[in-house]
Amino acid sequence: MPRRGLRCQRLKFLDESDLKALYFAVIETLSEMGVKMDYRPALELFADHHGAVVDWDNHVVKISEGLLRKALQTAPSFFTLYGKTEDYDVKVDLERVYTMSGSCALHVLDLDGNHRLAVREDLRLMTRLLDHMPNLDIMHQIVIPSDVDEIGYELVNFATCYTNTWRNFYSQAQTAESVRDQVRMAAVFQGSTEEVKRKPTFTEVVCMISPLKHEPQNSEVIMESARWNIPLYIEVDSLCGATTPAPIAGTLVEQAANVLAGVVLAQLVNPGTPCIFAIA
Repeated sequence: MPRRGLRCQRLKFLDESDLKALYFAVIETLSEMGVKMDYRPALELFADHHGAVVDWDNHVVKISEGLLRKALQTAPSFFTLYGKTEDYDVKVDLERVYTMSGSCALHVLDLDGNHRLAVREDLRLMTRLLDHMPNLDIMHQIVIPSDVDEIGYELVNFATCYTNTWRNFYSQAQTAESVRDQVRMAAVFQGSTEEVKRKPTFTEVVCMISPLKHEPQNSEVIMESARWNIPLYIEVDSLCGATTPAPIAGTLVEQAANVLAGVVLAQLVNPGTPCIFAIA
């Protein structure tokens, strides 16, 4: 059976009129201000579709309401994050809450009482420990190993986590080639790259920059992940009053516009690519 998750009612801080005002503000932001994208293949893809205006000099894409609506129609509302067996499948919908392991700690307090930098062996052992916790649904990278070279860093970490969990793995790639390498590694377990494409057992996260900026590596990873049907957490890491407006309403508009621009890009590459709106 798939993971049960926790069924609960959603907290609602906004009423329908607030949501409508937010929606129109997002449309205005995307269509009139646009989003800065410094990855030329992404700009070319938008330029090929009606409903997008590309400012080539400033690397800005303006997205019409029609193009956004079309993308939202193809982005699935319900999908599965696959584990290595059905017992670890996560059914994503709007009714259940799931848990994910913590991530990216730099230090550990080891069993000898030493406070020190984390190493790859810590990542392996902690991932195995987390994988035995019955209330954990999705695996993340719990620590950042200090003994892994910068070149190929995410691939070593992927291999370490992926081979020590049965759960869907929340991964991060730096380039399109990195995505392909992760697909090939997952294919060793799943049998083929086509099987990975059909039922991917990992996801990719991309972290957008506020205000309204998509770094080249983010656009590159979105596009390559979409080609392989790898689910995407499209995340925006904003700070009220610094990188976004001080009022929460203004921050919500920026966050939604930033993430949705990434969703549109993924849907242009491969309609139906699963996308998760994430805020950190």
